[in-house]
Amino acid sequence: MRRRPPSLGPAGDRLSCLVVKIRSRSKLHRVSIACNQCRKRKVRCDVQTPRCQNCLLRGQECVTTDPRRPNGGPVVRQRCSSPYRYQPVRGPTRGRGRNGPDQMQPSQSSPASQTGEPRTPSTVETKNFKCDSWATGAHHETKDVHLAGSCVATEQTDIIINTDESSHNIKYMGSSSLQGLAVFIDLRLGRHGYEPISPLFRYGMRHAEDLHLPLNASIPDLPALEVVDNYTSAFFNAVWPLFPVLDMDAFRSELKDLHELLQLRKPERLEEILSTEHVPLLATAFSVMSIGADEMAGDITEVGSNYLTAAYGFFAHLVASPHLGSVQALVLLSIALRGRGKDGQAWHTIGQAVRISHSIGLHRHLRPHYEQRPERPDDQLRSRVWWSCYAMEKMLQLETGRPAGIMDGDNDLPFPDLSPESDAGGNVHYLAIWVSLARVLGRISEHIYGKPDSAFSLLYETGKLDECLQDWAASVPEGFRPGSEIFTDQGMSSALPDRIVIFCSLQFYQAQITLLRASLILPSRSYDMKIMEFETSLPSRHRLLQSRSTCINASRSIVNLGLELLDRGTYSQLLTPTPVFLATAMLALNILSSPQKRTARSDLELFTAASETCEHHYRRLGQDERFIGVLAALRTRVRDILKANGDTNLTVFRALTFLPHGFHVLN
Repeated sequence: MRRRPPSLGPAGDRLSCLVVKIRSRSKLHRVSIACNQCRKRKVRCDVQTPRCQNCLLRGQECVTTDPRRPNGGPVVRQRCSSPYRYQPVRGPTRGRGRNGPDQMQPSQSSPASQTGEPRTPSTVETKNFKCDSWATGAHHETKDVHLAGSCVATEQTDIIINTDESSHNIKYMGSSSLQGLAVFIDLRLGRHGYEPISPLFRYGMRHAEDLHLPLNASIPDLPALEVVDNYTSAFFNAVWPLFPVLDMDAFRSELKDLHELLQLRKPERLEEILSTEHVPLLATAFSVMSIGADEMAGDITEVGSNYLTAAYGFFAHLVASPHLGSVQALVLLSIALRGRGKDGQAWHTIGQAVRISHSIGLHRHLRPHYEQRPERPDDQLRSRVWWSCYAMEKMLQLETGRPAGIMDGDNDLPFPDLSPESDAGGNVHYLAIWVSLARVLGRISEHIYGKPDSAFSLLYETGKLDECLQDWAASVPEGFRPGSEIFTDQGMSSALPDRIVIFCSLQFYQAQITLLRASLILPSRSYDMKIMEFETSLPSRHRLLQSRSTCINASRSIVNLGLELLDRGTYSQLLTPTPVFLATAMLALNILSSPQKRTARSDLELFTAASETCEHHYRRLGQDERFIGVLAALRTRVRDILKANGDTNLTVFRALTFLPHGFHVLN
């Protein structure tokens, strides 16, 4: 006769409940009629779960009431807690490494294929694998681990679609964006029964994408020449070294001539004496003064808003006159828009600047045309304008996950010289540092959206790009390397362009996180095992095995920089809250992945401070409060989950103290 283990009393009952827990899984019932919203609008319903396509685009809950069973009550379509295996089918590959989303189909006949189970997309990092890829299985393993016992419906992660109340205003975000990362946070929140936070991101799209302009635009008067000089000086000191699209002396001279013309003619309105030839100069001047006014005030100003609105009012004129002056104005306009949280508008504007640059040949080194005469200063300016466009677009490509209009193979211009002697003031030296980093940013974006032939090629390319980031950090002067930021009691060091150093450091850390965050998203065991499988063939295997630590350390560095800047009241149009938000999301992901670790407690304090810092900056920029609520909701849920995990560990510890000597917990 089998001997029964000794009874442990109430403590043993609690322990058994904690150690062995069987979750009941409800059977999925497919609804075979149109949902209430589709019937109301009299449109065709595809009867998909958890939501039909129409409700998904409108962001509405998909509820169905069966008219044949009026007493049955409404039915909300939900996905079964147990995910089924799906394999991606390689679709047609688009040119230049940019690919559309993979179409998914069931790997075998299952109940899901008969009950309308929705086709599940792959994750950000695993969507480009072949059908037999290890990462495809790792994605399903991630869902098995983090969705067990929950009914959280996850949406596509390689394509993020945001809509407003109608299904017509659609905005697309790529998987390298913040919202793509938030989908993976939803997986871990769903494990604990919390609602997803990623749908709240759509409330921030209107602020980022739309710019409200008056129907009857007016041109503001130029201020006194002394005020103009102050605004332009602030711009040239803070922003121009990284985006030197203007010739300092020529721009100041043109502004002075325009001011003297106004003093001589004294018109009632500025447009009375101006022609379309003055439009590029005016748009450039208003953009510069908008940036300079905000830089001087250390915050968003009404004066800066007025100048920005006036500069954007010339947008149609700039496009209608596709020449060098228009490109300069559009680049400056995109910088001003990004500094105010209008990243979507900045992406549109810099895209138009790139198109005009291509049309006037800024991307080509016109050697045959100029070989009979010495190089002119205008040629150097054209080169600086092009590389400013290049760097701006590569940065926005990585942050938004949208395609780029510039490919490295399209231009034959030599990269800016990295030596300080290339320019008397060292300004081209700063541009060279920034452009060399932006080139790596672009390669990371293409790597994320490309289709590798195998898991080995993906890991190999990831290691090579990580090596490129390390080479960049080693090649720049010591004062510009990430981690070399100098803070003193009197403020940041005046010996170095502090804001430029901090900007480059933030972009470097952001690139590290974007490149290596698969190590934190995917199950660590599967990720490490695949690296060890190619141990003898991967030259960077040690760095790849440290990817998780690299991501977390980069996130901590970003948060520390953001907190230091906030404490000192340092503001710049270059320093947006996007990197801090990315670091906040990564810290949350790390805490939720391993809430039992002791480091989770210290990371919680850093995560809390980072989320509060993001809230401060987004309110200052005028973001929608519903979007800002993402941070508060995430902060509350992470705290609750960590607290509940601590209470559970304490209960287990107390229960184990009552176990008889030699009794194993699994008995």
